[in-house]
Amino acid sequence: MRCSVLGLGTAVPPDLVSQEAALSMSTAVVCENTRQERLMSILFRKSGVEGRHAVLPTSIGAEWKARPDSLNPGNGPRTGERMNLYREFAAPLAHSASIRALEDAKTLPEEITHLVTVSCTGFAAPGVDISLIGSLGLIASPLPNTYR
Repeated sequence: MRCSVLGLGTAVPPDLVSQEAALSMSTAVVCENTRQERLMSILFRKSGVEGRHAVLPTSIGAEWKARPDSLNPGNGPRTGERMNLYREFAAPLAHSASIRALEDAKTLPEEITHLVTVSCTGFAAPGVDISLIGSLGLIASPLPNTYR
C-alpha cells in the first residue's frame, strides 16, 4: 500500500496573544521566585516567537495563581481542568484544519482511508480522531483480522 499526503490544512485559536502577554501569564502560573522569572523571560525573548494563538485570555494566569487551593497552591490549573479545556477546543480546531486539508487536496471525506492525529497539548478519551470521524463523515472501517 502506498500512502500520500495530498493536502494540508491548519487552524489556530482565534485570539492572538503577544509574546509579552504570554510571558506574563506563564510567569504568573509557573514561576516561584525572581530567578525563575528572569530565566523564563530569557527563554521567551530568545525563542524568536512574536505572538501565540490562545483559547484562553492571558489574565487567566493571574486568576489561577491567586486562587486558594490547598492541593494546587499557585501553580495553575489541575490536569483535569486543562484536559477539559483541551476537550472543548481541540476537536473544533482539528475539524477546521481537516476541512482545509480536504479542500487543499480536492478530496471528499469518503475517499480518506487513514486518519492520523498528533497532539502535544492534551489528551481525551474518546480522542480527537473519533470526533473527526464523526464530524467529517469519514468511513470507519473495521480493523483487519490481523489487528484483532
